[in-house]
Amino acid sequence: GKRREKRKIHSIAFPSVNQVERVERRCGAWGRHAVRSANNLHNDMCCPHTEEHPNWAELPPELLPKVLGQLPNSLGYLCRVAGVCTNWRKGVFEDKGLLKQVQVDETNTPVKTNAQSMQRCLAKRERSKMTIPKVLIQVAESGNVQGMVVLARTLTLQGKPSLAMKWWKSAGRVGSAEGQFRMGEAYYKGTCNVGRDGEEALMWLQRTAKNPDCGSERLAAAATILGFLFLDGEGTRSDNCEAAKWFAIAKEHGSEEAAKTLGWMWNTGQFG
Repeated sequence: GKRREKRKIHSIAFPSVNQVERVERRCGAWGRHAVRSANNLHNDMCCPHTEEHPNWAELPPELLPKVLGQLPNSLGYLCRVAGVCTNWRKGVFEDKGLLKQVQVDETNTPVKTNAQSMQRCLAKRERSKMTIPKVLIQVAESGNVQGMVVLARTLTLQGKPSLAMKWWKSAGRVGSAEGQFRMGEAYYKGTCNVGRDGEEALMWLQRTAKNPDCGSERLAAAATILGFLFLDGEGTRSDNCEAAKWFAIAKEHGSEEAAKTLGWMWNTGQFG
């Protein structure tokens, strides 16, 4: 039943002008119905077509934005809409404004990137099996910052550091604290297929530290690395006072490594 219905969707002829006007009047009701549950977008394809269960395949493409405007603004719903038929998928992908504004987080993303999922995907074979929804790629390419971050996390889990760095960099450039920190950390350690570069590390980590969305834990990590950069003179001149300042900030936000290093500097008189 579902397979036959799906084939019918792709070959269906769109309604006449009079039918379009009738459908437009019902569009608001369709949108309200879809809000009740994202599953209805698929379930309704197999239900008798009534006012309560409209035939989504008959909706003309030009009316799609009206329905989308009444749906919850989340990636999960967008993935379901894009999966209805070819015309709906095309409509979603072409609406750059919608893609850029959609809410992307770990609770509504088809690809989970939290700690538990990372543990389940430790094996390289399992990582390679993770499928990235095309909608997520389109969302990231539209300039959606959180979409870039989630895509970069997923590529990292898949063991594709070079592609991940591309999206971390894009996210960092438009203000993502996580993207800025990932770039700085990679340049400091020389990981993710980038060479060690103190100047790049310094630039990205200073951006991270100044970012109001940085968060205490990430600030502690960024400030610790900044302290070592100034202490060792990597990417900048050696400045023990500046190093001590960053170690103090890191210590204040919970870094034990920074606290130990700061204590060592005080005990040995490592100040210029």
